[in-house]
Amino acid sequence: MVDDTARTKLGDRQEARAGEELVALLAAATLCAARNVGR
Repeated sequence: MVDDTARTKLGDRQEARAGEELVALLAAATLCAARNVGR
């Protein structure tokens, strides 16, 4: 039971980190697109 809880917490943390990376990637892509439109 304790192992499952630790594993679940670790999994949640990894998913949250992946989500943050996705948001950062999306923000970078949006910035690049905005710069290209500005030219």
